[in-house]
Amino acid sequence: MMLCLQFLLLVACAWGSSHAGKTDGCSAASPKSCGKISKEATEKAAGLIKEGLMAAEMGNWDQAITNFEMAAKMPGVALQQKADADAKSGMAFRKLGRNEDALPCLKRSIRYDPEGFLGRFTLANVLAELKDWDGCDEHYALAIKAAPSKNLAAAAQSNYGNCLRRAFAAGAGGSSARFAGRNLLKEAQDHLQQVLTSGQAERATVTTMSAVLLAQGKKTAQQKLLAWAVKKGMYQDQRQYPEHLNLHLPAPKHPWWDDHTKLPVLVELKARWQDVRRELDALMQMKDGLLNVGNRSPNDLELYNGKTTQTWREHNIVSGGRNSPRGAHLTPLTARLVSGEPRVQPPDGQISFSVLGPKAQVTPHCGRTNEMLTCHLALHVPPGNVGISVGGESRKWEEGEWLCFEDSFQHEAWNDAADFRSVLLVNVVHP
Repeated sequence: MMLCLQFLLLVACAWGSSHAGKTDGCSAASPKSCGKISKEATEKAAGLIKEGLMAAEMGNWDQAITNFEMAAKMPGVALQQKADADAKSGMAFRKLGRNEDALPCLKRSIRYDPEGFLGRFTLANVLAELKDWDGCDEHYALAIKAAPSKNLAAAAQSNYGNCLRRAFAAGAGGSSARFAGRNLLKEAQDHLQQVLTSGQAERATVTTMSAVLLAQGKKTAQQKLLAWAVKKGMYQDQRQYPEHLNLHLPAPKHPWWDDHTKLPVLVELKARWQDVRRELDALMQMKDGLLNVGNRSPNDLELYNGKTTQTWREHNIVSGGRNSPRGAHLTPLTARLVSGEPRVQPPDGQISFSVLGPKAQVTPHCGRTNEMLTCHLALHVPPGNVGISVGGESRKWEEGEWLCFEDSFQHEAWNDAADFRSVLLVNVVHP
C-alpha cells in the first residue's frame, strides 16, 4: 500500500509543475468542456485530492475514492486536474481489485488529458490485468511517451515488457491482428533491456526478463542476467529471484527443506495421507469437482505448457490465506486436518489439491516471495518420467511422502507419464 501511495504522491507533486501555465485546462479536442476556471474551486479540488491521499495512506480506500470523485466532478477546475482526480480514483479501484469500476474513471482521465501519464499508465495496468492485450499494448506505448521522468518511463517500459510476454504466452500473436507479424518476445526483451541499462530496474524487471529469456530458450543469457542481479545486490542467490525478497531472512543453502517435523500439520497429514487421497478420489468423480488452474489465479495459466487447462486442475481449501467455503464443503476431512494452521496466512497462504495431467509441464518460475515454503504431499504418482526441479536439483515424488522446497527458487514440474499426478499442496509462512 505504501508503494502505491508514494507513487500517487509523486505524480500529485508532478501535476502542478507539469501543467504550469495551463490556466484554463482546455483541450483543443474538447473545447465545449472548457469553462471558466475558478481559483476557489481549484483549491477545493486540490484539498479533496490531498485528503483522498491521506485516506489511502490509512487504508481507507472507499473514502479516498469518494474524495477523488468529488474533485473530478467539481465545476470550475481545469481538465488536467479532473484527469488527475479520475486517474487516482482508477488507481484506488484497482487497489481494491475493482478493475471494471476503474475503467470508466481512467478512460475519462485520458479523454480530459490525452498527454497525462498517470491515467494512461494506470489504464494500461488495468487492461493488462483484464488480459486486454491489444489495449495494454496501445496504452503502455503512449504512457512511455507521456512519462514526466526517467523512473516513471522505466516503470511503464518494464510493465510493457511484461504485457508483451504475457500476450505471447496467451497466444495473442496468432489471434490478434494488432500483433500479426510481430516478435513479441523480442520486443519485450528490448523494452526490458532498456530499463536494465538505464539504472532504473527493480526486481520485477529482472523477474520478467528472466521469463522472457527462458521462453526464447536463452538459458545462458538468463544465468548471466541473474548473476548480474546478484552483483547489484538485488538478490542473494541467482537461483532465487522472486519479485519480493525479504533480505532479513537468511539465504537458504539448499532449495529443498527436509525438516518436516518442525511443522506439526505436515506430520498429521502424512499420518492420514490415504484418507486424504480417498477424499481426492471422490472429488475427482464429481462434475466440476476440480477447477482448471487459472480460475483462482489467472497468471498461473501462463505457467502451463498446453493450449487448454484441462490437464492441470486444482481444488482450493485455503486460497490467499483465507478458507474457501467450497473447499470445506467438498473435502471436509482435509479441511478439518488443516484448520487453524497459523502459518497459512494472507496474502500467499494456500492449501489445495493439485492434479497435473499426462504430458503436462509447469514452466520454470519463482514464487512471489522468499517468505513462503511450499510442500507437496504425494497422493498419486504414476510410473514414468514424473518429477520436479528446484534450484537445478531434481527429485521425484513418492506416495505418502512430503517434498518441501523454497518456493522463491526457480522451479518447474513435469509429468511425461500416461496417467495423472496429484499432490496436496501446502504453502505456509517459512518456519
